[in-house]
Amino acid sequence: MKARFNSEGNLLARVSFALVALTGCLTSAFAESKLHMDDFAIQPGQEMEIAVNFDNGDGIAAFNADFTLPEGLSYVSFRNNEARIERGVHTAYVDKQTSGAYRLTVLPSLRETIPGESGALVYLKVKADDSFSSGKIVFSRILMSDLEADKFPQDPFEVSVSRSVGHIAVNENSFSIKQDGKHEVEFILNNTIDVFGLSGRITLPAGLSIEKNASGRYVFSYGDRLPQDAVVSYNDNTGMFVVHAMSVESFGFEGKLFSFNVVASPELAQTSEIKIGEIEVADINDATLAIDDVVTIAVTNSYKADFEPAMAVANELQALLDAAGKTIADECADVKGSEALVAATAAIQTQIDNLKTAIQTAYDNGTLAATKDEVLAPKADIEAAVAKLIEDAKAAQTAYEEEQAKIAANEAANTRLTEEIAALQTKLDAAKETVSTDCKDVAADFAETETAIQTSIDALVADIKAKYEAVELNAESSIAEEAAAIEAAVAKLIEDAKAAQTAYEEEQAKIAANEAANTRLTEEIAALQTKLDAAKETVSTDCKDVAADFAETETAIQTSIDALVADIKAKYEAVELNAESSIAEEAAAIEAAIEKLIEDAKEAQKDFEIASGINAVSGVTDSDAEYYTLSGERVQTPAKGQVYIVKSAGGKVKKVYVK
Repeated sequence: MKARFNSEGNLLARVSFALVALTGCLTSAFAESKLHMDDFAIQPGQEMEIAVNFDNGDGIAAFNADFTLPEGLSYVSFRNNEARIERGVHTAYVDKQTSGAYRLTVLPSLRETIPGESGALVYLKVKADDSFSSGKIVFSRILMSDLEADKFPQDPFEVSVSRSVGHIAVNENSFSIKQDGKHEVEFILNNTIDVFGLSGRITLPAGLSIEKNASGRYVFSYGDRLPQDAVVSYNDNTGMFVVHAMSVESFGFEGKLFSFNVVASPELAQTSEIKIGEIEVADINDATLAIDDVVTIAVTNSYKADFEPAMAVANELQALLDAAGKTIADECADVKGSEALVAATAAIQTQIDNLKTAIQTAYDNGTLAATKDEVLAPKADIEAAVAKLIEDAKAAQTAYEEEQAKIAANEAANTRLTEEIAALQTKLDAAKETVSTDCKDVAADFAETETAIQTSIDALVADIKAKYEAVELNAESSIAEEAAAIEAAVAKLIEDAKAAQTAYEEEQAKIAANEAANTRLTEEIAALQTKLDAAKETVSTDCKDVAADFAETETAIQTSIDALVADIKAKYEAVELNAESSIAEEAAAIEAAIEKLIEDAKEAQKDFEIASGINAVSGVTDSDAEYYTLSGERVQTPAKGQVYIVKSAGGKVKKVYVK
């Protein structure tokens, strides 16, 4: 069975570790540790749980304290605050002393201090009987101990307990007000006794006053619970107000008693408070009973707390945009006027203007305090848009600079490559001039080649032009490969043309030599033919009697001449004749054959004449002679190459051959 301990010694003996007996002086080092309880009010017949608070700033492990209750208030029970009194670690209990007082004891079961620095340690439940009016709970004999058994007393203290006749309240514990606006405050009384009068104090902050009517009187709105003749009197110097009526009629038990509008001025601080307290009510016997409640209403000057900060946000955004504009103007001068950036800047400016309008509208209609987060929601988007504006501007400036560099490189490359192409064109033109001048006889043969090279140059011009227009040229752009090919083609054109010209000239020289040789040799052959023809004439005339015998020889010689003609013709047609071409050997042979033909024919004719008695005469030598054909017919003029019978003037007859 749990032992009861009624003295300090018994308390210390209860501790699980040795404690030194309470002797000598007591330390004051634990001034931060304190047991306390707040004043409270309780209604007759009401049970209420009251917190016993313990501030443990100095490592207290145990304590005890006696407490007495006022008349009409009785102890019911207690319970631990389990966050600070853990079963098995500490033990707490309340027992009644012989003196009639109650003792609250907390002991450690383990060697640990009471946890937590402040707050409720245990909760005492008390009950007020119907006769309770007021009184004090007295705490005394308060003694604390640490883990080293050092002991620390606390002075006694009292807790005021009043009879609760009711509670006051307001319609809201906080509100926002424009500094030129007004707001209704509703005073509520929930009472447990009949109330026939009431007084109290309204403490208003500077810059806040109760609304007056046109006549300068304070305006109050009365609740339905008040008698019709009830009025509120208010002293603005003291803040005191009184609700009274001539009639003896209860004010009722709950709800609104009255309300009033407070009006704000620019002097109202950003945050302040209205306090309503010092309430006293009068019962049917005109006895005055206090209500200890103090109602505090937090007041926010919406202009200073909401409008100005919200507008400051908008102004900061405007400054951010303006700074972005300056950054863009300084660092992105080449693109600052671009359509995209101007449009983006205008769009952000519109967002900021819309935000300012939304702030003003919300402030004007009194919703800014409640909707400030919503109203300022675009802030993040605007900041992001400004950041993106700068980012886009810098990117555009970089792109512009890169594009300008690209254009400059494109221009430089185009100039360089155009000059290189022009040099190729100059080389081709010079080559064409060389061909047309130095190789004019074959120039036409190279027109197609020249056109092909020109086509290559034109294609190169077109390619560079297309790349230039597309801004695709740069320092690495080159026509080296194409230029080398074109230069090689030009060099080959000249080389081939000159070779062709040389070949042409050689061919022409060969043809000329062939022509000359042909003419010369033809003339030589013609001379041979003439010699042959003369020889044949001689044979047929002077050697007619034997001419037939030399026909074959004549034919053979003619055949040699014809063969020579054919050979020369073939060589001529084959352009094989030249200055060295000769028929001397053949001509000599033919001439020899002709001479031999004549010689042989004459010899044969002579032999024939000798054999036949026919003398050969050269023409008619005897004009008196008579000439007769072999048939006996006389002829006046003998013809060469004929045989006649000649009768001379002397009468001599002979055959003659007229040469």
